[in-house]
Amino acid sequence: MTVGRIRKTVQFDAAHRLILHEGDCRNLHGHRWKLEVRITGRIDPDDGMVEDFGVVNDVAEELDHAVILNEEDPLVDTLGETPDVSKPVTMPGDPTSENIIDHVWARLEKRLRGTASLRRMRLYETPGSFAERVAK
Repeated sequence: MTVGRIRKTVQFDAAHRLILHEGDCRNLHGHRWKLEVRITGRIDPDDGMVEDFGVVNDVAEELDHAVILNEEDPLVDTLGETPDVSKPVTMPGDPTSENIIDHVWARLEKRLRGTASLRRMRLYETPGSFAERVAK
């Protein structure tokens, strides 16, 4: 059995706001997010892959041009009434970089082949600020 590692970097544009935060991030604003994903697993002898890079693309696409909100944010109801002009994504708690990376990790983990596993993930909110999650 041959084990391999892959790394995929994608970018997406999304807005968020932190309703529990006292600073400027309480206001709706957007970022060009950068997501780096590292996956380890057995190289499939049939297709020669640890995992299809497209799986990472698909999860990032779910957040591209979305408005990411705390599920308790009053804006959720407003945006839900206008699905043709908005793409709300909700999560428990404020959509901090740390919470968004947990959301992405969980979504991606469900889609991986049984022989692949997430090892590390970084989500850059700005070029100099990122949250990181590492497998246990």
